[in-house]
Amino acid sequence: MKTLNIYYESPEQLTQFVQNHHLTNEKNLLIQAFSGVLDKVFIEKMIAEINTLLPHAILMGTTTSGEIKDGSVTEKTMVLSFSIFQNTQIESVLIPCENNEYFELGKNLTKRLTKPNTKAIILFSEGLNTDAGTLLRGIESQNPNLPIAGGAAGDNWTLTGTFIFGNQGIANSGIVATALHSDVLQVSNHSHLSFQTIGKDFTITKSENNIIYTLDNQPTAQVIEHYLGKNVVREVPMSLWEFPLIFEKNNLQIARIPLTINQDGSITFCGHFTQDDKVKFGYGHLNMILENTDLMIREIKKLPVESIFVYSCVTRRSFLGNSADAELKPLNTIAPNAGFYTYGEFFHSNACSNEVLNETTTLFLLSESTAIQSNTDDNTHSKLHFGDAFENKQIRLISTITHLVEKVTSELVDANNNVQLKNAELSEAYEELSVLLEHVNEQKQIIEKKNLSILDSIHYAKRMQTAILPDWELVQNYLPKSFVFYRPKDIISGDFYWFDETDNILFIAAVDCTGHGVPGAFMSIIGFNGLNKIVNELKITNPATILSELDKQVQQTLKQKVGSDTSKDGMDLNILAFNNITKEITFAGANRPLFAILNGKFVEYKGDKYPIGDPRYPTKNFNSYTLPMNKGDRFYLFSDGFVDQFGGDSKRKYTPNKLKELLLQLQPFPMHEQQKHITAEFDAWIGSLHQLDDVTLIGIEV
Repeated sequence: MKTLNIYYESPEQLTQFVQNHHLTNEKNLLIQAFSGVLDKVFIEKMIAEINTLLPHAILMGTTTSGEIKDGSVTEKTMVLSFSIFQNTQIESVLIPCENNEYFELGKNLTKRLTKPNTKAIILFSEGLNTDAGTLLRGIESQNPNLPIAGGAAGDNWTLTGTFIFGNQGIANSGIVATALHSDVLQVSNHSHLSFQTIGKDFTITKSENNIIYTLDNQPTAQVIEHYLGKNVVREVPMSLWEFPLIFEKNNLQIARIPLTINQDGSITFCGHFTQDDKVKFGYGHLNMILENTDLMIREIKKLPVESIFVYSCVTRRSFLGNSADAELKPLNTIAPNAGFYTYGEFFHSNACSNEVLNETTTLFLLSESTAIQSNTDDNTHSKLHFGDAFENKQIRLISTITHLVEKVTSELVDANNNVQLKNAELSEAYEELSVLLEHVNEQKQIIEKKNLSILDSIHYAKRMQTAILPDWELVQNYLPKSFVFYRPKDIISGDFYWFDETDNILFIAAVDCTGHGVPGAFMSIIGFNGLNKIVNELKITNPATILSELDKQVQQTLKQKVGSDTSKDGMDLNILAFNNITKEITFAGANRPLFAILNGKFVEYKGDKYPIGDPRYPTKNFNSYTLPMNKGDRFYLFSDGFVDQFGGDSKRKYTPNKLKELLLQLQPFPMHEQQKHITAEFDAWIGSLHQLDDVTLIGIEV
């Protein structure tokens, strides 16, 4: 490949350039346009000329806050960079964005442009309103390894409006992007910040995307004023471009410059932060820029490079002033170079993530050849030459740094005095605490002995409760295609499952007693004994009648009276009766539903909306549902512990609807495998959170 760069001056000059370099028949020609001319009509005429002269060429362009051509910096010009590829296919899109859905924009861009051999995407975005950080996250969600290079459009610091454009036209929102598809193209990225951090670490204690509300729990503007002075705050954003906040991410130093101070004392920056990030003030360090420019040039000369594209920050240009050329001139010893000064640079780090940078020079290197073309022994060193304007800027810079250092030093002295005073107070308090600690340790030993005794009793109660639960192997003798997922919250449980068989009728129930742990376990014994008595002694077989009789027994046992202030304890349950004589299944529920899969379709039978026990309901009429016993139908009884459990990414309840979806997804599996999937789903959902309630879920296939 090769790249040719020109300043665009007129249609005639462009026509002559195209003819001189025989560009008309080039099939893989990419033209990058960097326009410091903000006139929309001027840009539209240039687009029309390119489309006429070079109908096969791909054009992508942006307005700028400074243009770069072969190591020279200009402003209010238009640079055209022609890249001719031999073994690379190029593809471009221009996508306006009026709805601020930048994450979706990034996803859609990636889906439209990427192929298996896509090496990189060059991306220019509108510069004032686009959330470039969210845009890059959208791209990363589809392809985290895809390098992105480019930047946000500028407008010569007028902050009135930026444009991006391509063959299709011009837009004041969205993005223009070009994908490079190749099996041989060599791509590499380099970034160069060279700002020195100074002062203490600050913790971002409240932030949202690119807004920092508080640093160390103080309004951000207040912190800036305290350390850098009132004049700096009054002149934001210009005053803080030379004192960005700097943090480290994936071994990459990232600077953020401010845009505005908000009424609540928060500050909006040109890029995202994450809460709890550690940040420091930074300032441009001239010797560091010199040294790191030299190091970067030496590293680049070890690589195959045929073209260099420079996307650098406008605030860096402002800081360097007339000496900005000196940082870029050494690139001429390597390869043709062009680019622009941005409102935010896009850079692909070694950690396989794309970042929005500020204050940084980024280089995007391309080569279709593997040959090293530069002399790696070249000792060319960039040398900055400072003018009067730059000297005045340095005086202001040093004055602000002095204020910062004085404040930090003063705080350190005060902190040291406070430490000495506190040490004396702590020594006095230590003796008192030693006596108190001895007493606390004695009490701790007493409590530990009592806790051990209580735990022994609870474990013994667990053995008793486990003993009364049906042996599931016995249940499977009658219902071979069945399972139970049973997960107590504590050592002992307020949930229990019950099974019985009498007169060719199988009964099975999932019961959720008031409370969990010890109180719930006591209620479970009342419920278990009640169900056994009703079926085996009273010979009641209709599920609705069973619930009515159990309700009566619980209220009698707990001495509950309608309208009184007595205990409101009780239980929710659902019960199924399988009649092997009539070949019918009957369901009844007290505050619990039945989920069923009948002939492959989901059906929900809602139980009656009152519990067993609890005297607040003067009359309770339990209803039953009877349906034929068809082979292959599946039924699910469950307590509310599963659906009320908080978890997942959103830390919300699981919900009955989500359980319905899960059961439908599991229908291709036999019942014993469903149990494994349900267990895994619950464990994944709860994650590191605490279990909130006892959980019981029974599955049965006829």
